[in-house]
Amino acid sequence: MPKKSGENTLGIIKENINEANRAKDISQTLKNAHICELAFALKDHFGDSEYIKSILSQDRLSVGECALFAVEFSKYVDKNHESLPFFSFTEVADDPMTAYFRNSLSDLAFRAFSKELTELRAVYYGSFSACAEDVSSGISDCCMLPIYDYSDGEMWSVRRLMEKHDLSIVMTLDLPTTSDESNFVRFALLSRESWSAKDADMLRVTAFFDDQTELAPFLEGCFAIGATLEGAVTVPSSFYDTQAIDIDFNVPKECFHPLGVYLSLFYPRTNIGGIYKRLETT
Repeated sequence: MPKKSGENTLGIIKENINEANRAKDISQTLKNAHICELAFALKDHFGDSEYIKSILSQDRLSVGECALFAVEFSKYVDKNHESLPFFSFTEVADDPMTAYFRNSLSDLAFRAFSKELTELRAVYYGSFSACAEDVSSGISDCCMLPIYDYSDGEMWSVRRLMEKHDLSIVMTLDLPTTSDESNFVRFALLSRESWSAKDADMLRVTAFFDDQTELAPFLEGCFAIGATLEGAVTVPSSFYDTQAIDIDFNVPKECFHPLGVYLSLFYPRTNIGGIYKRLETT
């Protein structure tokens, strides 16, 4: 006797649910394997730790346990005067040269960044791509480009230049383009040198997902450590062969360390797009 239409629909729904659960189990298995791999590496590097032993003895770690591990292990590292390799950013060097496309708005941005950096110098180019290539070739230390426009949103052409030339964010500044400040352009100082501005309070992360249902637990762990969400945008599919989201966090100074540990635990992978300072609008 053939199944009724309603029974067929119910069967399809059940199969979809089962498939989603199987995918979730595979993702969790991979995540735990990655955590245990890191724990073994840390055990070899830092010596015998009861806390790492306890992590290795567990078959499955919740998001909360991952976050707790990050916090507790960063304390262990501090106590033993070790350093973590997860955030290898250094402060901006003195007298840096920056390349930018010159107009009245970018000149304002340059003056604002100059107040933050010692003797910031400038060289001018006729296109955004020429500025990025100047940094990539080692002629300039950094470049200053607009990364967001209130009217048009994310400037993906600049984002692609950042990807191509391995540029990370050092500072950002929102400049109003109307008298009531309702519209603005966000400029970023970008570098290949893994620089971090003094008193940096922001972190750009690109997170890669096979399934966007993984985003919520990932963010849950970041929030548990102390980060707060400032913005998130899906990266166009033409950039990568998997789903990716650019996420900006506000991070208290004391939370950068454990957050670095947590991001190293996370599966799938994350890329750091900058530890940066957000300047006040001038």
